[in-house]
Amino acid sequence: MKTNKILCAFAIVATLVINATAQMSSVYLVQITDMAKNSTYEVMSRDQLSELKKQISEETRAFPAAMAAVQKEWKESELTAKTYFPGSKLSPRKVREQGPMSADMANKKKERLNDRMLDSQMKDAKKRRGRGKNDVAFNKQMKEAERNQAVETIHDQLCTKLKEALGRDIPKNSFGGDFL
Repeated sequence: MKTNKILCAFAIVATLVINATAQMSSVYLVQITDMAKNSTYEVMSRDQLSELKKQISEETRAFPAAMAAVQKEWKESELTAKTYFPGSKLSPRKVREQGPMSADMANKKKERLNDRMLDSQMKDAKKRRGRGKNDVAFNKQMKEAERNQAVETIHDQLCTKLKEALGRDIPKNSFGGDFL
């Protein structure tokens, strides 16, 4: 009877140790969407993910005030006062997690999702390439380029305002490659 209790206790301890080591080696596949609504995928540990969530939470709280300040500057500027403010094209960064899973599985999923995203971008580029055959299409492309430039300008200003509000660099792209 005493040996059964010892064996049972040993089995419980072994199970707890195995679960603890499995959780330590597990990672998360994280989709990060930047302010311009572009997504990237990263493999992160639990600690990295919690730090990222904390940063994004801070940015989300500061975002409305920063957007209001940028919009006010936009309307007060003589160059941009009469043009449309494309604030709806930008939103706070978002994070979506999948996991926990093994590092190998997470890396395979990341590669597969990145390949799928690249294929989609290539298809979009092929569609746009065939448009420039006449003046109407050229004018349409010029207007789209102007809108994209306005969004880029607002994005830069918004990152600057968030940097001032939070006291740290804000990644311009999804996962912190370019800082402002």
